[in-house]
Amino acid sequence: MAQASPEPVCTIPAADLLRFAAGDSRGAARRRILEHVLAGCARCRQSLDALRELRTDAAAGATPAEPESPSIAHILAGLGERAARIDRERREASAQLDDFARHPTARQWTLVRNSHRFDTWSFCAGLLDFAFEAMYDDPRRSRELAEMAHEIAERLDSGPYGERLVVDLRGRAWGHLGNARRALGDLPAAAEALARARECLEAGTGDPLDEAELLYYEASLLRGERRLDEALRRVRRSIRLYHELGDGHLEGRSRLNEGSILGVRGDTLAALSTVRRALELVDRERDPHLALAARHNLVWLLMESGRHEEALAVLGTFRDEYARLGDLSSRRRLEWLEARLLELAGREEEAAAAFRCVLDGLTAAELPYEAAMASLDFALLEIRRGRVDEVRRLASETLVLFRSLGVAREAIAAWLVFQQAAETEAVTVALVERLARYYAEARLRPGLPFEG
Repeated sequence: MAQASPEPVCTIPAADLLRFAAGDSRGAARRRILEHVLAGCARCRQSLDALRELRTDAAAGATPAEPESPSIAHILAGLGERAARIDRERREASAQLDDFARHPTARQWTLVRNSHRFDTWSFCAGLLDFAFEAMYDDPRRSRELAEMAHEIAERLDSGPYGERLVVDLRGRAWGHLGNARRALGDLPAAAEALARARECLEAGTGDPLDEAELLYYEASLLRGERRLDEALRRVRRSIRLYHELGDGHLEGRSRLNEGSILGVRGDTLAALSTVRRALELVDRERDPHLALAARHNLVWLLMESGRHEEALAVLGTFRDEYARLGDLSSRRRLEWLEARLLELAGREEEAAAAFRCVLDGLTAAELPYEAAMASLDFALLEIRRGRVDEVRRLASETLVLFRSLGVAREAIAAWLVFQQAAETEAVTVALVERLARYYAEARLRPGLPFEG
């Protein structure tokens, strides 16, 4: 588990802070600044304290008829005490998160369920940060952390924070949980969680940051469901919101999602252009995993468009970062990408060795659908090399994996078609390509029948 996030950089423009202090901010904009200040921004808090003193001095010399804004005056008057409490909570949460990370998962669940000392906004928000980071390496771990955060958010006392801020937090927990379920292929459960997140968003403060994030998650789900036009509408709304809010990094993240949707739709040139734009926006220091994913997607799209030499050259500029970041998911993606590129470059022995490493890793990670797709890629190489015995072995190994993991019977039935063809030396490129498309969809839609 990663360390707790450092003190965030202040992103509130001075003009917006002045409007907030004057009581001119409304709705989501007002809430965004208030939450930012209560989250511990020393710069904004000091500025508001100074403005409160000026207001106090002005009020002392004002006539009784001079109007005042009770709502903003109340916020400013109570800001010091409330911010101090939030500061203490954030410091305690940081230490709690460090200690929490040292325990095994079973012990973490015991702590969450039996100790109310973790029932704070800051601890829950920290768990959600960890859940998002875990998505890159271990979606199952991401789901567990999101479930823990959700349990805390559901019972969190709204008194110290305000009901709508807590509802927002619950919505974020549902959103993270839905995204993790989607990554694990449970699309119905993901849709249910994201629908609950949408309900919370509508009952909360209406923060555009929460709206943009939820749109990003919804677009990812719709991509998995192959509802690509709807996915594009959602992700482009997310892009517009992040752009209006001035968060270029998160705009880049949504543009990367847009590129993935375009790639699934077969618009490779449009996907390439979109991913290049995403790379210009993504902040490598803020999220090195996202920056690596963006460059990985660029290389994959170059490969898909037939620009193999360019893909290899681009990969060479950042290959070392896969090892530096150290997560298994990134290394598996690298091995698979390199195997494909080596095959396309005509380096068949190296490609075969690389595909074997890919399969070993996917099998160890218990990712049957990904293993099936990699096996099919490997099978195409071996068919061209005339190694029919290796094709039979691949068919047999993957069937054993499917049965050991309890894969849906429709997916097993589809693989039996491949195994029978391998046994009778009747495997064709067309069959392998149809099966590859099937498993790419069946991974996200368990129970999907194979039309073949």
